[in-house]
Amino acid sequence: MKVTIKIMQFTLVLFSAFAFSQATAKEVCDCTGTLTKNNFRVGQCSVRSMTVKYKVGHFFGEPTVNGTYKWQAGTGTKQNCLPSDLKVWLKIKNGTSYGYIGLAPTVPKADGGYGYNVTGSPNWNSFICGYSGTRERNCFNPDSAKRIYKGGSIVGFELSHK
Repeated sequence: MKVTIKIMQFTLVLFSAFAFSQATAKEVCDCTGTLTKNNFRVGQCSVRSMTVKYKVGHFFGEPTVNGTYKWQAGTGTKQNCLPSDLKVWLKIKNGTSYGYIGLAPTVPKADGGYGYNVTGSPNWNSFICGYSGTRERNCFNPDSAKRIYKGGSIVGFELSHK
């Protein structure tokens, strides 16, 4: 009898933890997707199309970020004209609040496949930042970053290089 009660208690605890994790997971931006921009310039590079593939999530309460891109060169543009320090900034928005999440994959040649990147786990205080022109500005404190992340969505991207 005691063994049956212990098993029932253990099962209840596991079910409660599972139910809590499922409810929590739906309240945050586990964002996976692609975004595309067409016909723009990066310095002397003419970009006909750029598609950014991203995955922003969390693991054991910490943020995780991964992403890369592929691009097609415009007429007369060299396949390796993008700068090696090109950085992608994903725009995350929740209501009227927004910020940017940085991605720095390898820079692929034009008209090829995606560049390479690995999943990173930034600290909450460097996860979501402001962005101005060519660089990040004033990253959000952990509480503010979590508020934007919770229920937020990725709505666009910008590019920068030094």
